[in-house]
Amino acid sequence: MGERAMNYLALRSSAITKISIEVLSRLVEQSGFNRAHAEGRVFVFETNFAPMYARKGPGSTYDLECELDLQRYLSGLREDEFRLVRVTEAGEKVDHRGEWTDHPFNTLATVASIQADFDAVMNSAAGEAAHPACKADVRVNSGALTLALNVLRRAGKHEVADALDATAQRENGTEKELIEEINRLVQQARSVVKEPFSIQIDSDVDVEIRPAEEGHRVNVGRNGWGFTTVNYSNEGLVLDVFAEEDIDPTHTACFHESDLCIQFEKWVTP
Repeated sequence: MGERAMNYLALRSSAITKISIEVLSRLVEQSGFNRAHAEGRVFVFETNFAPMYARKGPGSTYDLECELDLQRYLSGLREDEFRLVRVTEAGEKVDHRGEWTDHPFNTLATVASIQADFDAVMNSAAGEAAHPACKADVRVNSGALTLALNVLRRAGKHEVADALDATAQRENGTEKELIEEINRLVQQARSVVKEPFSIQIDSDVDVEIRPAEEGHRVNVGRNGWGFTTVNYSNEGLVLDVFAEEDIDPTHTACFHESDLCIQFEKWVTP
């Protein structure tokens, strides 16, 4: 019996310029889904490695040749130029290459679901989870979605597949897209304003954001209770707590960088 698996390959723009026409053509041919972004492109595809007894005659090693060409291409890239994640159909085995883990394609339903299955297996293997866990923003399992999309597209039902994929992406991406847009607007505001501005969390609590040129200081206020200043510097963190209408802090706490950072030595076992 062969080994069927779902894969996603995220490539930075710099990596795409190094890919051969042959490898690119095979990726496009294999992929049931691929999406471009300003930072690169992602391919979602299925692999199915045939068992040895089925390898008879010309062309019987085509799957291995494709895999070898892909892995050879990846070996010529920097680790931060790509991320390849693979999850078997049964969800029992996973594998990965590359260190571009913060790529922009994590918000896509097809990519996020494969990543969620990968994380579940890794967490289970590490003893952190007894059952496969699904991320909060992922509602569609890769086995149900990606394989279904591949089947539909191979059957020529592209419109149905596109509609299914779009629905899944809307369900999974709406909240994340909203959060990303809020973050983008806050960063944009910090880059242009000259005075601090407040974001109202609710009727009692607000967060005062300062211009980017003023560093990483944030004030968190509570109606009638004063406010707390959170000030990160290159040396550490300073917390100042001010009571309502007081100009001097009622409490100050300082933390050096060495108290806040994870120390490598803590993770080294004798």
